[in-house]
Amino acid sequence: MATMNTAPVEVRRQEDGALLGYVRPAGGHRWQPLTVFGYALGGTDTREAATAVVQRRGLVALTGTWQYRDPNDRCWYDCQLVEASATRIRVCITDPNNPEYGTTVVLDNPGPDTLRPASEW
Repeated sequence: MATMNTAPVEVRRQEDGALLGYVRPAGGHRWQPLTVFGYALGGTDTREAATAVVQRRGLVALTGTWQYRDPNDRCWYDCQLVEASATRIRVCITDPNNPEYGTTVVLDNPGPDTLRPASEW
């Protein structure tokens, strides 16, 4: 029996080759659009539709307000993404309730338990 490859596929901007995000099979015939660090941008029925979501929202999603979970007090704080790659994100803490306000924090391999959008797009 054949198995489906679930590895993410890069989506790049045609004009300059910039990485916009990824798409990956999500089971059945569905595909999932992802940011450059693997955060899901929703789900779609086709690879073409998932690619269109990444082209439209992949980079825009990076400019919004996000929240990171402080490992010390386990609270969520607003932040802005400063730098993002597939395995590491650098954020600037923008929440005045955090004593580290204005500083940057590096998150290695962030997941939904450590980084999330402040609001859904």
